[in-house]
Amino acid sequence: FSTGSKAGTISLAVGDFDGNGLLDVTTANYLGNNIGVHISSGIQHFGRETIYPTGSGSAPYAVGISDFNHDNQSDVVVANYGTNNIGIFFGFGNGTLSTIVLYSMENNAHPTAVAIADLNHDNNSDIAVVNSGSNNIYIFLGSVNGIFSLVTIYSTGLNSYPYGITIADFNNDNILDIIAAVAGANEVILVQGYGNGTFGNATSYTMGYNFRPNAVAVGYFNGDNWLDIAVANYGADYIEILLKTC
Repeated sequence: FSTGSKAGTISLAVGDFDGNGLLDVTTANYLGNNIGVHISSGIQHFGRETIYPTGSGSAPYAVGISDFNHDNQSDVVVANYGTNNIGIFFGFGNGTLSTIVLYSMENNAHPTAVAIADLNHDNNSDIAVVNSGSNNIYIFLGSVNGIFSLVTIYSTGLNSYPYGITIADFNNDNILDIIAAVAGANEVILVQGYGNGTFGNATSYTMGYNFRPNAVAVGYFNGDNWLDIAVANYGADYIEILLKTC
């Protein structure tokens, strides 16, 4: 199904936007400066795309879905590479979304990925944003009404150019941690969570010269109850698996 002429679709996420139990699709359309929503009919067919503007020159790069305001509807967060902000679209439960609510970051932040989880154990969805231009990670803590507050900024290092991010519990302490793919430094960085929305004790894992890792995913790849990490390396044309041992 089409996302439109010269949309420049660069990422997607799935959620149920109309409450019928079927998964729908939202896309980040980098060249179109919008996100698109495609509603599923359940028979391998999606309805015509509904477009929601993200702002002139916004160049949306990544999207994520969660219920940010506890109304049991799917909402969307979008990372706008061109305008250095994130935006929230609230779902109405009938397949439509609100206008965008923006949260600004620093000039030339250029966000490229978002990850969503409850980082401070308050039952609200929080957002971690990785910024390839400003070489850092922003942590936005959510609230019961879907309003976010920027609480912390973590540097990934000078000229590190982080591109991908994932949240998971890597040390089995029931506290969520962050893993980031850092293309400029040819590393992935694991940042330990403290359970209150703050992080520290970063550990770096080198991928190799000019590997340029740009995406990460996690899973139990060897069945030992320790989360492992899969890394996509743009520069080397390899996927690398990091096995956690303890």
